[in-house]
Amino acid sequence: MLYVNAQRNYSAFDILNDSIIVPPNGILIANNVFLDDSEVMNLHYLEYLHFIAQDSSKQAIIKAYPDTSIFGIKHLDHLLKQQEHYYKKKGEKHIPLTIIHHDEVKHEPIQKHHWWNYFSYTGTKHNPVVGISYEQAMAYCAWRSLFITNLYNNVLQKKSKYKKLNNKYIQFEFSLPDDETWRKACNEATYNSSFSYHIARADAPLHEQPSAAFDNTPNNLGFYNLIGNVAEMTSLKGIAKGGCYLKTFEECNPSNNITYSKPERWLGFRCMCKVTVKTISKP
Repeated sequence: MLYVNAQRNYSAFDILNDSIIVPPNGILIANNVFLDDSEVMNLHYLEYLHFIAQDSSKQAIIKAYPDTSIFGIKHLDHLLKQQEHYYKKKGEKHIPLTIIHHDEVKHEPIQKHHWWNYFSYTGTKHNPVVGISYEQAMAYCAWRSLFITNLYNNVLQKKSKYKKLNNKYIQFEFSLPDDETWRKACNEATYNSSFSYHIARADAPLHEQPSAAFDNTPNNLGFYNLIGNVAEMTSLKGIAKGGCYLKTFEECNPSNNITYSKPERWLGFRCMCKVTVKTISKP
């Protein structure tokens, strides 16, 4: 696969335009709106489960977990068994006793594809998470909004580089992208067959799974795999964009809508983020 670094001159939590803070993985689309440079990965979603295991019920964890009819239930069972001993309480804080768990069993689809540990295997942790419902993706966005907002305002803002923003509260609001934002990021001028896409080809057998989120050629804005790899949910429930690894170049046209009604092996998502700067009122 071809690896190309996104061409941009800013990183996570850099300050743009004297006030706008760059969200992690974000590329500026317009004004204060950013879009993730890649699809949400297995690693990201495992991190989400790792954090909600701290103070959530078993039922909440099961509700957040990807579709076990695709992945099987082995890793979920392990997570639930470990939950009681996952954190210890120290004062007002919960301290993790273990790191995010990944299966070490080799994941290698030689004859039959082993979807059962695609989500949890260490070798596919950088692949896009799939088997997620619209509601689960929205819940992840809500959690990420709270997590990143709290991280910046309660931890990072104390650093000297943010001194001029000490009287500001920065809100990071993650969501699924609307069609207009997604298509602007896709930048159709770069949609051509000379690029490296993870799609179906007439001269090769069908791919058995998505590729890593930073595989293939980014477009000229720095976004990876908007075309192919996995179809990406939009803010409109049931509508995804960009085609997937099972579709041809023509079928992956960014103007096409892809419909879905349930979690799929070929369906994932990336997040949009709106960054709002609020002045803190002083007594």
